[in-house]
Amino acid sequence: MTREIRCSDLAASREDAYQEYVRRHSDATVYHLLQWRGILAGEYRFEPHYRIAERGADVCGVLPLFLVRNLRRRAIESLPFSIYGGPLADDVACLEALLRSAVDLSAKGTARRVTIKVAGNDGDAFLDCGFQAVGGAIRTTVALDRDPEAHWEALPGKTRRAIRRAQKNDVVVRPFRGVEDIEPMVELQLRTRRRHGMPTPSLRYYQNLWNQLAPEGLAHGFLATVKDRPAAAALFFTLQSRMLYVLGVSAEESFACSPNDAVMWEAIRWGYARQHRLLDFGLSPRGNAGLLAFKKKWVSEENPQPHYEYPEGASRSGAGGALEALMSGTLKSLPIGLAKHLGPRLIRWFG
Repeated sequence: MTREIRCSDLAASREDAYQEYVRRHSDATVYHLLQWRGILAGEYRFEPHYRIAERGADVCGVLPLFLVRNLRRRAIESLPFSIYGGPLADDVACLEALLRSAVDLSAKGTARRVTIKVAGNDGDAFLDCGFQAVGGAIRTTVALDRDPEAHWEALPGKTRRAIRRAQKNDVVVRPFRGVEDIEPMVELQLRTRRRHGMPTPSLRYYQNLWNQLAPEGLAHGFLATVKDRPAAAALFFTLQSRMLYVLGVSAEESFACSPNDAVMWEAIRWGYARQHRLLDFGLSPRGNAGLLAFKKKWVSEENPQPHYEYPEGASRSGAGGALEALMSGTLKSLPIGLAKHLGPRLIRWFG
């Protein structure tokens, strides 16, 4: 006889069981862990609604959710300001039970829509629960299934030349030593994102992220310097045998030295040394040719990856695009100090 599936809010008494389930599930990411709940809630003050599915006393699935309320939307999301999220489940029945519990939560009048990001293809279950596939993102992954020497030989000649150019220009790459390396990374990110008209999260956010995740081996960073000055940096999350590329930044004045290529190659070599099997570059907009080209040159595979929304037709209107264009143009023209101050607030209220 099939046992009934019960979905409920995650109680404090079941948090250890939740964490254990996430850590052993093959599709889990750092974003599913409860540490990420604390990081998001602490920075943005969104309201968490983490769901757990159980058969009897056994956990059969989990779904991290936040109620996002800002000036652009009121939505249930899994997860805001995260590359991935979505349900983890033992089977389709548990998956659909979790999706319906998210829909029920929104039906209580707290949200106008449910948005769920995933890594992979569980599309049929989402469609059966009334969700629609949205977006034209591309997921890029690199299999770490050879040895570093063979991977080097498989790289395009242009990529190998860029790495050699970095070496000839005395680009030095090292792993982050501690939280003190977060500040130069954030300074580089501020300059990079301002260049592209994008707001930057606060230094406090990244320091909290590092302090929560790095001690457990869940976050790792790499810093490139030229003549002792920060030139590029990258941040990765790791869980099980997978590396997830969270961000990469570089100084415009160092582009000719290819420090970002040096950082990525060092990270790949580091991944091999620690027996990681996959480097996940996350998602890129289909129209971002430059970002896709950078990810492609590491011997990668590309696959379309939608996110899912409920109800059908709940996607944002074109007014959101106009607002983003206005904010982008404004940020590009702001002094760096003002962009630093406003960035976290723009993310919180308009992101």
